[in-house]
Amino acid sequence: SVIPSIEEDWNKTLTKFIEESGYQPQPNASVVAISGCFHSAMAVGLNTELELASDVIGKLRAFVDQTIERVRKSGQKPSKDDALNLAANLMLIALYSTVVHPTSTMRFRREWVLDGGGFITTWTVGWFLQHFGIAQ
Repeated sequence: SVIPSIEEDWNKTLTKFIEESGYQPQPNASVVAISGCFHSAMAVGLNTELELASDVIGKLRAFVDQTIERVRKSGQKPSKDDALNLAANLMLIALYSTVVHPTSTMRFRREWVLDGGGFITTWTVGWFLQHFGIAQ
């Protein structure tokens, strides 16, 4: 099956990057996941406000397994939505398993209100935070 190969490739790539960078996941950290991570959390039915990382990974895995089983039973090719959800969630399983400690808590957020004004975070927020010296 292609699915285990995709997951293994992601794990190898992320593991190599982590080993080369010297990064170590921090126990009990608080992680805020935005943009596509938020959309995957919604599709899977995660609690977007606070979820233990080990539970997030387990729920993503269950969603992937259920989707694969449903598609197999149907005898049809996966729909475009199924294929996109499988790819995204397999990538997130590999990412979270590699860079987030299982005891960390995760919050999934896309829309924010600060000082009375609202905004939506996208993948570009990281660039701006780093560019303006707010994040390393």
